[in-house]
Amino acid sequence: MEWGEFDKVIIVEGSSDRKKVASVLNEDVDIRCTNGTISLTKLDELVDELMERDVYLLFDADESGEK
Repeated sequence: MEWGEFDKVIIVEGSSDRKKVASVLNEDVDIRCTNGTISLTKLDELVDELMERDVYLLFDADESGEK
């Protein structure tokens, strides 16, 4: 499946977070990484791209995650 074919999207901070989340899922989900703090431009692009899908945000409870 291509990224655009998933109904659900999970956004995490890094690739290790992506691997951990993927290891506990039992369905196909698009898991995206912000690679740290996300820029306002990138955030706007994601909003436009993912407007019609269910989006779940999973961030760490640290300074980067709070941003």
